[in-house]
Amino acid sequence: MGTINDQEHSILLKFRNHISDLELSESQRSDYFLIRWLRARGNDLDGAKATLSNYLEYRRKDNIDNILLWEPPEDVRTMAPYQFLGVDSENSPVIFVPFNRWNCRKLSELGLASDVIRYVDRLYEEIENTMIDKLTPEGIPTTQFVVIIDTYNLSLLTFSSLIVVDTLLQIAKKFEAYHPESVKRFFIPNAGRAFSAAFTLVKPILGPKTANKFKIFGTNPDIYKKEMLKELPAGILPPKFGGTNMTIPGGDKLDLNCGILAPVDSSYVTID
Repeated sequence: MGTINDQEHSILLKFRNHISDLELSESQRSDYFLIRWLRARGNDLDGAKATLSNYLEYRRKDNIDNILLWEPPEDVRTMAPYQFLGVDSENSPVIFVPFNRWNCRKLSELGLASDVIRYVDRLYEEIENTMIDKLTPEGIPTTQFVVIIDTYNLSLLTFSSLIVVDTLLQIAKKFEAYHPESVKRFFIPNAGRAFSAAFTLVKPILGPKTANKFKIFGTNPDIYKKEMLKELPAGILPPKFGGTNMTIPGGDKLDLNCGILAPVDSSYVTID
């Protein structure tokens, strides 16, 4: 997230008065937390307040303050893997999601669709926690993260289930509503027909600022490796994405074909 300029500082003063009736935690009163809502709504005070109010209600209703105490079902953990890879040059966490390994149909058949949605909510909170008190090299608070979503050989059958489609749409809606300006970049290597179908469903939900953060690539590794290395250090990327990282924080080995087999606790990640 860029530096807050003079005009934004002036708008922030007005916004603080505008939201004086909201109960905010200490971290939620910081300039760099509040500016996210203003930027997401084009500095519209009423729109930013409404979005922030909805976010606070979401945290209360879904008990997000305690979500890290919730242990996802083992089937969700193994069938919907992700991995923290490290940080980029600005100290932003980088998360790898091998979506080609997400067995969404099976999870829906097991009646775990709502658990998948909560699992993603938990991931967002986990990421937010890793950024607490972290700074960019310029001394700006770290408030954004990067996501790599691998869709190699993703099957169209994944999206033939109405429950799967509904689950993905709910995840997209919650992301856009409750996590504005939180992602710096989405990298999508190996995108094919299945991803195109999924993105066609999701894109109308996303605001233009969010949609513009997607970098979508086909299956030519020379292209996506070159582009990913422009923004991400080789030391955290596995060779399949042009990097040199053969292990993850904590010492486990990367699966070079399809990614990490299971998530690990984010405390393994050092971003000081």
